[in-house]
Amino acid sequence: MQAAYLSAGMKIGITCPSGYVAHSRIEQALHLLHAQGYETIVGKTIGLGAHYFAGTDEERLEDLQKALDDPSIKAIWAARGGYGSVRIVDDLDFSKFMEQPKWIIGYSDITVLHNKLHELGYQSVHGQMPLTLNLEDPVQKESIQTLYKTLFGKKLQY
Repeated sequence: MQAAYLSAGMKIGITCPSGYVAHSRIEQALHLLHAQGYETIVGKTIGLGAHYFAGTDEERLEDLQKALDDPSIKAIWAARGGYGSVRIVDDLDFSKFMEQPKWIIGYSDITVLHNKLHELGYQSVHGQMPLTLNLEDPVQKESIQTLYKTLFGKKLQY
């Protein structure tokens, strides 16, 4: 199963279920999403630190769970990977997600979430994250365009 394709005006949540990321490091992603017509909801784990992590396990779990449960959020973009999702994945409740699937986007440590969704029968996107976004890099520009095409349901060419 897959989430509905996105269109302008929909809400995308940015959260950090893994390592720490400063709010300033997601500004380019926020600007990019707003320019495409999306609304954004920034999770409380952005800018929150607990050692290497974006908050305690409980804070990261609560933030991601809130985004999973919020019916107004149509995609969740993980701000970064690193390490930490594996510490919370087994405590996530996907029941509301399964009622209203949404896209989960990220790579690295976020792969554990992709695996969990795959086990549940849902698609997700192994793709670019806000922390590493650099729109001056032609390869990353192409990566973002491919991400948009995926989320909008456009035909991809490989």
